[in-house]
Amino acid sequence: MLVALRTLSGVALFVVVLCVLQVFAAALEYERQQILAGQVWRLWTGHFVHSHATHLALNAMAAVALYVVFLDSIKALDLLRYGLVFSVLISLALLYFYPDLAWYNGLSGVLHALVSLICLRCACLYQRWYALGLIAVWGKVLWEVWRAQAGYQAELEGVRVIVQAHLIGVVLGTFVAVLTVWSSRSTSTAR
Repeated sequence: MLVALRTLSGVALFVVVLCVLQVFAAALEYERQQILAGQVWRLWTGHFVHSHATHLALNAMAAVALYVVFLDSIKALDLLRYGLVFSVLISLALLYFYPDLAWYNGLSGVLHALVSLICLRCACLYQRWYALGLIAVWGKVLWEVWRAQAGYQAELEGVRVIVQAHLIGVVLGTFVAVLTVWSSRSTSTAR
């Protein structure tokens, strides 16, 4: 009962923080020129603000679903830690690989990274069926990239979906999962 209450409290706090950050969206979203001018906090904060209420609601629901589905597979503190690391890495990759991308906001790139990380780690360390989640998220992203290359731009209430963040997210999540699985296996064999 206490664990369920703490879980519910943590989820509620996360959603409230996302909603409060919306008030400051203009000062927090990823804006290439502002970052290059020294506003480095946008490397992190751009992932926690959203274009509009629907965008916020979809990302918040996806984050809560991810947490509930993988509740037994990863600790909340690890989700926070990985989320902060992935947010800055995704932003740096956007800066480097996509110099024409002027802005970005939303949690979806980080969520793609987390799904990739958790599914691969769980598939390697616990149960193989988690690999289906990894295949699904990679398939979704490759489909989005292929459609974007063909000229189709996905939109959410008139705002273009930045599929580049999704792609960077799955690549980073998969890479970090490989490193952590390799590290845990080499540590356990060294003992």
